[in-house]
Amino acid sequence: MTVLHHGKTVYAGSLETMRADAPEPVWRLRTSDDTAAAAVEIEGIKTSIPNEGGLIVHAPRESLDAFVLRLVADKVAVRGLTIDATPLESLFFALTAERTP
Repeated sequence: MTVLHHGKTVYAGSLETMRADAPEPVWRLRTSDDTAAAAVEIEGIKTSIPNEGGLIVHAPRESLDAFVLRLVADKVAVRGLTIDATPLESLFFALTAERTP
């Protein structure tokens, strides 16, 4: 697989290698208490609260399950969960982002 950006190769390799190099998925989570949810610490999970509310969660699917179960145990209701960016989308955008010299 080859990814081009402005006519230059930015990635060349197998799809399997590309998947292995891809960052974790990015999820958008809505809860009853975003501040409490962001304070939950589980290894391998990074959270942030964007200006528009909700949470942005960087986590593999397996860790996300543990995170959601922990929120429920902490009495934080999960009101919505959607994938914001798949790993391959994130990698593609990182590879093709404009770079400053």
